[in-house]
Amino acid sequence: MEISEQDLKAQFDHALNVQYASQNKAPAAASETTRDSMIEAESLINLKSKDLKEKNTELKFLESNVQMLEMEWSLVEGESLKNPTPGDRTKQGRSQAFSAADFASPSQHRVVADYALSSLTECRHHVKGSEPEGRRTSAT
Repeated sequence: MEISEQDLKAQFDHALNVQYASQNKAPAAASETTRDSMIEAESLINLKSKDLKEKNTELKFLESNVQMLEMEWSLVEGESLKNPTPGDRTKQGRSQAFSAADFASPSQHRVVADYALSSLTECRHHVKGSEPEGRRTSAT
């Protein structure tokens, strides 16, 4: 019996050693997996960080373009206010003609009508991009 007790005790010790070894190996394997996961996560974070920096640079570039376009647009708007359109010129000519007709005496109506006609003709020719016939200068 003594042999069997010793045999059982040896088997028990061996089983404890195997269990202890397997427990120590498991954390080592788990820590290796954890280390791999951490390296992979850091790599992914670095890639995302680099991508975000590129997007941020692109965004700053686009914002500067938008500001430049807004400044150019404000200049265009300012110039358009200084230079009336052909339609605006026509309205202004009509307004001036009707205003002159209101203050003219019956004998001056013909003069006012001629003035209004010449103003409208001038506006029409200006819109078409040519000068009125009466104002052309000859090169000869």
